[in-house]
Amino acid sequence: GLIVNNTFIDCGKSSGSTNYGGVQAIQIQQGNNNQIIGCNFTNCTSTLGGGAIRLQGDGSNLVNNITIADCHFDNCTAQQSAGAIYMNSPVRNVKLENNTFTGNHAPNYGALFIDDAATISSFVNNNFTNNSATASDGNGGAARLNANINVVNSTFTANSCNGSGGAIYTSGVINVLGSTFENNTAKFGGAIATENSNLVIDQSTFKYNKAESGSAISATTLSMSNTELLENQAAFDKWE
Repeated sequence: GLIVNNTFIDCGKSSGSTNYGGVQAIQIQQGNNNQIIGCNFTNCTSTLGGGAIRLQGDGSNLVNNITIADCHFDNCTAQQSAGAIYMNSPVRNVKLENNTFTGNHAPNYGALFIDDAATISSFVNNNFTNNSATASDGNGGAARLNANINVVNSTFTANSCNGSGGAIYTSGVINVLGSTFENNTAKFGGAIATENSNLVIDQSTFKYNKAESGSAISATTLSMSNTELLENQAAFDKWE
């Protein structure tokens, strides 16, 4: 399927559900080679996960070869997790490229959730700004990334949560390359927090991130090179 240059405003609803959650703007449960290109999603909502888009295989049916590119997600919400996009298994070979996520929120994972059984073939040039996980212990202000993902040339600015990972919370294997994290806040890991996983960072920048513990990064296993860390602040007054 091909969904190109469409605008979705006030889609979904805050009550009712489908088998896989939520009455959002777009829900894909099976099929191959779907492309969502150049679309705008504004004020979309869901009762469960993914206020704008939910990708979730239906039983033994795969959602395979999905591209979401050049899209804007603004002020989308979900009552449980991932205000903008929710991906659950079995989802394979997803490309997320050149998307903008602004002001999305949910109790957990403000804009994006990717399950550990999903496979992401490309995560490039995505920008996350002012997204938030709003629960008192909510994690992943911008995203929870459980799959093995290369985060490339992406920007995370002013995202926040009250738990772990102001920008990214992960239990997957994450490689961050050429990306910028600025002014993100959390209780643990102002920019990134990991849970029993490996984090590799190269040629990236972390500026002015804040947390009670782990001003920029709270990681189980970390390998970092060619990276700038500037004025990140621990023991942030918000939690004193």
